[in-house]
Amino acid sequence: GAIALPEAIETAARVVAVGDELRVLINRPGVTATTQLRVLATHDVEELPSLPLVSAGVAVCENELLVTGADEAGRPVMVGVTFDGKVVWEKQLDITSPARWPIPGCVVNPVIVWQKTLEKLEVAGCVRSELDGIRTINVGGPPLDISIGESAVWAAWSAGSEIHCLR
Repeated sequence: GAIALPEAIETAARVVAVGDELRVLINRPGVTATTQLRVLATHDVEELPSLPLVSAGVAVCENELLVTGADEAGRPVMVGVTFDGKVVWEKQLDITSPARWPIPGCVVNPVIVWQKTLEKLEVAGCVRSELDGIRTINVGGPPLDISIGESAVWAAWSAGSEIHCLR
């Protein structure tokens, strides 16, 4: 069935499963914070503290949420959020004008993926608020999509009439 949310989704929302609950992150036009809702297994909806960014991505990694987005000044940032909605760390990312905004995920450990240029994908481990081991991977063009799973980061892009994938 449908569950009514206490806030309309006007621009963008992200949803991630946290155990038997859902976490819903909602961006609003002109607001530099993200509304955070918890949808319980009973279908009750709880509002949690707002996050200090405009969210771009969210992933469950170990015992917290890893959320990427933009701070008040529009700079890339990532935050660690406990399952009860509290920000436990925040890190401004030294990425100027990314071609693709940082996306979080888990490949055994937490990672973020972004593009400085359309031909290269940047992948870095994320140990709490620090990036570890940044790798640059040639992707041959702007990825159509990026997927992060338990054992790999996948990028897909088009070249002419072909679709290419890289693991």
